[in-house]
This record gives sequence, structure tokens and C-alpha cells, in this order.
Amino acid sequence: QWTPAETGARHFPRLKALSFRNGWLEYQPTRLDAIRATALVTNATKMDVDGCNITFEVIQALVGTPFGDRLERLGFSEGTSPTRLEPDALLAAVLGFPCLRALAIPGFMVYGHSF
Repeated sequence: QWTPAETGARHFPRLKALSFRNGWLEYQPTRLDAIRATALVTNATKMDVDGCNITFEVIQALVGTPFGDRLERLGFSEGTSPTRLEPDALLAAVLGFPCLRALAIPGFMVYGHSF
């Protein structure tokens, strides 16, 4: 089962946040072409990744798109599920999203390393 960002979100350009959650813990989005297509048409400024495994490739699919250039918040809607943001993905997000102002990083986030 895919996430809204990988499926129908592109048909709703006025969404405020793109959800990368699909109900499964530690889901890793894989439909990078669909994610990029959504990022080209959405007006969202937030990225909800609660419970996901976000890789460098997912971030790279968003960098340079209108969504990536406008993204203000990378975080978690509820922050209740284990989320993995690979270290390379974190660096790519910081470097590739010029408007990023909020980054929610729970203590259990990066492959079990606490901050």
C-alpha cells in the first residue's frame, strides 16, 4: 500500500502537507517518480513522515521541485511512531530545502541514535 504522496495527492494541489504515511510502521516510500510528480504540482509546505523510513533518494526526488523549494516543515503529525531519517537524507534536506525552518527530530529517530 502506497502513501498519499505516491498516489492521489497530486490531484489535490491545495493540500497543506504531503503525507508519506501509509499506516504501516517504518514504511519506505519507493515510487520516486510519483513523489516527484506530486511535488511539481502541490502547494504544500509541510512534509509528514511520522512512522516512515525516509531515504536519501526520497529527499532527492523532492529537491529542486516547487514543493522542495517551498518546504518549511519536515516533521511528524503526531510523533508517536518510530521514524527513520537516514543521515544522508537529513543532510540532503538541510541543503536542498532553502525554506526549511522546522525540523522535528524525536530522540528515537535516526536509526536508534539519540540526540
